[in-house]
Amino acid sequence: LYQQHQTFSEYNSPTYYGVTLVAIALWRELAFSEEMKGMGKTLEAAFWHEAATFYNPALKNMAGPYFRGYGMDMQQYTSIMGLWIAVALNNEAASPLPIPIKSPKYGEMSNIAPIYLLGLSIPTADLSALHTFTAPRFLERLVPNAYKGEALKRVTAVINRDWMMGGVAGMRRKWDQIKTGTIHWKTANGKTGWLLVPGDGMTNVVVSQTTMQVFSSDPQARRLDLLVYDPDATTDTFSGAVWAFSTFGLGIRTTLTLIGKERLDAKAGQKDFAIAEPYANLIKISYEIPVDQDLSKPLLQITPTP
Repeated sequence: LYQQHQTFSEYNSPTYYGVTLVAIALWRELAFSEEMKGMGKTLEAAFWHEAATFYNPALKNMAGPYFRGYGMDMQQYTSIMGLWIAVALNNEAASPLPIPIKSPKYGEMSNIAPIYLLGLSIPTADLSALHTFTAPRFLERLVPNAYKGEALKRVTAVINRDWMMGGVAGMRRKWDQIKTGTIHWKTANGKTGWLLVPGDGMTNVVVSQTTMQVFSSDPQARRLDLLVYDPDATTDTFSGAVWAFSTFGLGIRTTLTLIGKERLDAKAGQKDFAIAEPYANLIKISYEIPVDQDLSKPLLQITPTP
């Protein structure tokens, strides 16, 4: 699959990218033939380059979308990719790890043993990109994946120093671990705020350098939900054409009717959206999708205004 498309099927997953790296490192060190070891080394270098390209060291997170994710902020729960990056950086302050370290998904810490035993093999330029933000970039990928939907899912993402966003089109599997669309930004207290288009199997998310467009992919869909976290947000924040936070804003353009603004507790976030982090200020925004919605036109356009 990698040879065909230069991407990996469980794409951009903060936990399972780390599992993939363990497997590739096993090839590199313990494969039964030199040819297989060489394939492991080649694949590992390519994997680190892809991971480093999607990682933003200023926000200590990978840009979305996440084909499988247990949370939205690697600084708030233990991810296996976060462990690999932390070992590579060898700098606690710069690492995408939760503090205190014994936080949600702490059981993933068991992966530290194979990581240390197998060691790291990272191209120099990619290691540097994990340390320091390089430059703004727009990314497009075709991802081979067997989840319900298109055989090749289309990923688009844009990464800036203090904000980033990404989306996937062609995903039809309904699963809370799929993060179909994501936006991340730096909040007033230096933490990470975010917006999530959940994995309901009924949306396509397409990102340009400036705007996220959310399309309906199912003529039967009658509701669009978004989940947002910012420590300064209240339900009153989500009104009008701009959602303004202390350090960041989201311009909103839609013809849909807003039908709900609801504060959720952490348990609801974990149960309904696979958000492992114990947030105290999650807000769900809901829109009604009309029966005659034109699937070729976006339900919602979101333009970050840093």
